[in-house]
Amino acid sequence: MSVRAARRFGGFAEGKGGVASLPEAVFTDLIPCIDDLDELKLVLLVLWRLTKIQAEVAPWITLPELQADPVVSSALPSQGDASPLAALLARAVEHGILLRADHRLADGAVESRYFANSPR
Repeated sequence: MSVRAARRFGGFAEGKGGVASLPEAVFTDLIPCIDDLDELKLVLLVLWRLTKIQAEVAPWITLPELQADPVVSSALPSQGDASPLAALLARAVEHGILLRADHRLADGAVESRYFANSPR
């Protein structure tokens, strides 16, 4: 685990940003099954990102998208190597919080897509 300088939250600014809505089960069922702070951060960030995606089908996110996200980069250990983030995603899949589906792209490459484990 990397050591980062402690930062202080400045409070919620009036009129700044939107509101992220999370299902009640996040607090009653999901948080109790996560025992790793970095996994919790990742799950909350993924759920937040997925709620921002407008899609006719279930929204998904990929490892490269998470690696490129500045909020994820500032919240989680160094991602010069994808393995710490990939390991956190694997744990979230193992816990049943996220689902993973491998999708073959037009060029033949396989892309792993991560979805929230929800009816949508």
